[in-house]
Amino acid sequence: MRETNIIEKFLTSLLNSAVPFALFFLILVFPIDYFNKKIFLVLAFFVWNFVYYIAEPTHRFYGMNILNTHWEREYTKTRSMLYLLLYTASFSTLFFYIVTPLDLFFINMFLIQPAVIFKTKTTLHGWICGVVTVRDTDPADFGIPMPTKPALRDYFFVSFDSSDPSDSSAASSFFATASSSEDSLSEPSSAATSSATGDSSDTDSLSAPASPSS
Repeated sequence: MRETNIIEKFLTSLLNSAVPFALFFLILVFPIDYFNKKIFLVLAFFVWNFVYYIAEPTHRFYGMNILNTHWEREYTKTRSMLYLLLYTASFSTLFFYIVTPLDLFFINMFLIQPAVIFKTKTTLHGWICGVVTVRDTDPADFGIPMPTKPALRDYFFVSFDSSDPSDSSAASSFFATASSSEDSLSEPSSAATSSATGDSSDTDSLSAPASPSS
């Protein structure tokens, strides 16, 4: 597993916003002032993601399901709701501003979020809540079967934390492989030594003169 990258996070947010934006375009025909329409869109974003999160068996958002990304581990409901509230606040920067339109959005999307993602591997709201999204390694994403043997990098970046049994098994596999390799190298050497000893004894028996009979 690996942390999702910045492009995957952006695509996930884009997919999570698809249904709220569809609803937003539907209410454009109604005589509602633009400010209330923006409030409706932000609330629609929160409600849609909340309902989908509750209904989805693995408690993921719509975009996560489409892109096949997962939570790093199971989080409490309180932490998940706080994450969704901050996620909605980040989404709302698209519609509200301080000086000029989209100023909060550009600061959030092009300054804050990229810096936090590159530093912590998660978004600002994810970092505040301690929430990380991950994805299966690339070969598995494209349907390519993963190798059964540990990769070369697993031998050098193995962790010996006893809380993760997979790490200790990887370490054991490495040392077992190294030990068997040494044994296989030493066997021909032993055979060559015994062969050389046998040849030497045969040469001595041939070169020694026969003792005269008395």
